[in-house]
This record gives sequence, C-alpha cells and structure tokens, in this order.
Amino acid sequence: MFPLAHIIAGGIFSGILYLIFPISFFEVLIVFLSSFLIDVDHYLCYVLWKRDFSLKNANKWFVSDGKKYDGLTKTQKRNYTLGVFPLHGFEMLFLILLLGYWQVLFFFVFVGFAFHLISDFVYEVVHSKRALYRFSLIYSLLYKWPRC
Repeated sequence: MFPLAHIIAGGIFSGILYLIFPISFFEVLIVFLSSFLIDVDHYLCYVLWKRDFSLKNANKWFVSDGKKYDGLTKTQKRNYTLGVFPLHGFEMLFLILLLGYWQVLFFFVFVGFAFHLISDFVYEVVHSKRALYRFSLIYSLLYKWPRC
C-alpha cells in the first residue's frame, strides 16, 4: 500500500478506536501517526539505495518499482527482492509490544504498527500476491538478501 492509503485507513481506524474505547485524543494520535510513519523505513531504504533525499523522487521510484513488479512473470516475482524494511517485521512488532509493558504509550504505537502490518498483509495477499517474507526481518536477512 502507498502512504496515502495508509493515512486514510489509519485515520478511519483511529477514529473508530476513539469512538469505541475510552482513550485520550493523544493516544489516538499516537495510533494514527504510527499507522503510517512506520513507512519511514521505505524512505531510508531509498536513501541508502539511491543516495537521494528527495521524498518526491522516492515516491516516484516506489511507484515505478511497483509497476515493474506487476509486469514480471510469476517465477520472476518469486525471486524479486524488495529490500529490507526493519520496522515491517513481526520481530519489531513484538519488541514494541514488550516496550508497552514498560511504557504504556508504546502499546499505542504497537496498535498502529499492527494495523499497518495487517493492512500490508491483506494488500500483499489480495492485490500483489507477493511472497510474504518481508513480514519477518530475520527471514528477509537470511533468505532474501536485500538490494538496499
């Protein structure tokens, strides 16, 4: 999913949480921001790979990369390496959950990250049909060495 889709979905999700649960606006804001700011690792990957700090160029690159991926055969798609996105693994999600036991605000970051990862998972399965290796940082590093 692209950032705008995550912002819209995260806004709707955060609004629903605010209506259903007795949480503060600040806590909802943390959920909302973490539901899309997790994608900062995509930008950092772009910066490392292309040595360019332009957000506009990064967005263009990811859009063209997505189109390139869509044109690949099924076999090529299996071997296509997206890169390593350290915030997008279940390992990071677990770490943030553990931090939530120490500081409750991390629990709201966990909720936002979890929503983001679930959204990505659904998108990957339904739309892209990509391998789901990127949901584990350890698997990505061991078996799908990244390009950035």
